Amino acid sequence: MQIDKDKDYIQDFVKLSESIVILCADKGNDTVAAGIALLSYIKETAGKEAVLIYAGDIGKISSSLMSLYDVQTEFEPKILKVTINHKDTTIKTVNYYKESDSRLVLEMSPVERNFDLGKIKYDFSGIDYDLIITVGASKLEDIGALYQNNKGDFDKSTVVNIDNSSNNENYGKLNIVDSEEDTISSMLFKKFSEWGYVPDKTASKALLAGMSE
Repeated sequence: MQIDKDKDYIQDFVKLSESIVILCADKGNDTVAAGIALLSYIKETAGKEAVLIYAGDIGKISSSLMSLYDVQTEFEPKILKVTINHKDTTIKTVNYYKESDSRLVLEMSPVERNFDLGKIKYDFSGIDYDLIITVGASKLEDIGALYQNNKGDFDKSTVVNIDNSSNNENYGKLNIVDSEEDTISSMLFKKFSEWGYVPDKTASKALLAGMSE
């Protein structure tokens, strides 16, 4: 049955993931409520935490929902690390300054005239999400800058698509879509029942708020 497949797939994806983010489309309380309920589901069934990000104006979200979880508005920035192999060099000082509003200059001295630029390496550190769950996004563009500015994360991650729109493009590796439900919160409440999950206090409060939209 599709019900069993949905449950098995999402549980497998969560179990195998190391870092989970839930992205809620700009559709008000309903998507945030569903996102909070998913957080509770993941924590209770897999013992894992997730980050919740809302693509819209967080100031328009119900204060009762905001009191349930710390909702973010953007991906956590990464750190650019520059590594310099100074073995067998005479480098003694490293300074930096802003040359303009858009340029940061790094100066090392003294440096031999034949210094090998191959000794300078750079990489990024920070959270790399391997499971992205979208809520209320018929297409990835519906989450705006969260998608446009982080396409690399989507390319490397498993995407689970949860929505109630008949126009959904089924872009996820797992697509849980039911256009017969008026709200995503009511759809998720029904799914939880089918999956044998009884929402905890936080999830119940969130779903009730979402269904009253």
